[in-house]
Amino acid sequence: MAPHRISGSAASEMANALIELWQSRRQDNGLPARDDFDVLELRPWIGNLELVEIEPGPPRRYRYRLVGTNITDLDGMDITGRYADEVFTPDMSVTGEYDAAVDERKPVQTQLERRNAKGYDGLYHKLTLPLADENGAVVMLMVLIVEVERE
Repeated sequence: MAPHRISGSAASEMANALIELWQSRRQDNGLPARDDFDVLELRPWIGNLELVEIEPGPPRRYRYRLVGTNITDLDGMDITGRYADEVFTPDMSVTGEYDAAVDERKPVQTQLERRNAKGYDGLYHKLTLPLADENGAVVMLMVLIVEVERE
């Protein structure tokens, strides 16, 4: 399968469009729920999305409920149903931005560099969006991961 790399500006535009959709779905508690999104409206991002379920702690754990095909291709495996602490080593920590999105109840964007399953160091734009239940507790994260072309 061909790489799914896009320019940094296109990655930012893709993330900003998803943030706008997320903001348009915010409820009285300040956050949208998973059910506030129709899968059809997520089509522009679906291959690059993860839905991550939060299990409160201590320690807090993150389970991948849905992993887009572009992410699975980059990782070389499907991590659906697995926990972040089972898949990633501590030096590859992905939970820092997850914790920030849960604790701050707002979108978290990061740029990261890591070796992917194809054996090369990739540059990634990552957006983490918190989703709440009917009581306002953050129970899930919608995560966009896009591989960015190096300039």
